[in-house]
Amino acid sequence: MMGASTLSRKILIILVIFFFLDYLHAAREAISPILVLSPQDVFHGFQLWRLITYAILPNGFIGLIVAVVAFSSPGEELEHMLGTKQFGILLLLVVVFGALLHLTLFFRAPNVMLAGAINPALFVLVGFVYLYPRSETRFFFISIQNRFILYGIAVLTIGNSLYVAMHGMASPWLFFEEGVLGLTLGLIYFHMRFQKYEFMLGPIRAMERFVSGARAPHIEQKPASAPRRTTVPQPVRVRATAQKSVPREISDEERLNIILDKISEKSFDSLTDDEKRFLSDYSGRL
Repeated sequence: MMGASTLSRKILIILVIFFFLDYLHAAREAISPILVLSPQDVFHGFQLWRLITYAILPNGFIGLIVAVVAFSSPGEELEHMLGTKQFGILLLLVVVFGALLHLTLFFRAPNVMLAGAINPALFVLVGFVYLYPRSETRFFFISIQNRFILYGIAVLTIGNSLYVAMHGMASPWLFFEEGVLGLTLGLIYFHMRFQKYEFMLGPIRAMERFVSGARAPHIEQKPASAPRRTTVPQPVRVRATAQKSVPREISDEERLNIILDKISEKSFDSLTDDEKRFLSDYSGRL
């Protein structure tokens, strides 16, 4: 169990605080106008802090539930595995990327605003489910696998975007920013870095071979030697020796999957020093 000092836990506490402040009329009027992201405030007022601060504002009860699921145990486990610094940088990049995308899509609609941490939350949840598909989250007396929680959130997010687009209630791009973006970035990043699932590795392996110029191993054939004359064969005593089976050497991807399964079942602390070193070296090669 991770401590309350983790970055993931601090993010969760901040989101919960601002969620409840949003229900106080005075607090909402004082805080929201200076934190929400709008193209007008950035382009004309040069208020660049909004590129980050918009993510700490609530975007409804559903957004809070997604954040609670993502930044509790999944976020802490992912932070422990990646390291707090790298974990924080990834979340910051997702937040800033979402802000820049919003400014690009709505620079002609300066009053269209963006708020909420749905994208970084889904980024974390996708990464956790990708690495630990058998992990579970306990709700009161029921344990639900995180992948099914993710599937449900993905269906709701995409369905909501389609509904809004079909009925013309708002631009579908706005709802793409509020969920679909985090799902997409999480899948792309964690698959490119950890390459866990074999059926998805075709394009990545092809690109690696193209960049590195790796060639298929060539088996050299020894030239056939000329027949030599032999004398009358002498009887030879053959001593039977025990044949030891040579264990098959597993690939890095197979070893990575074994380590990730072990983390999923027993947590990161159960790894040996050699396994942690391999995980660090493997991540550094990508």
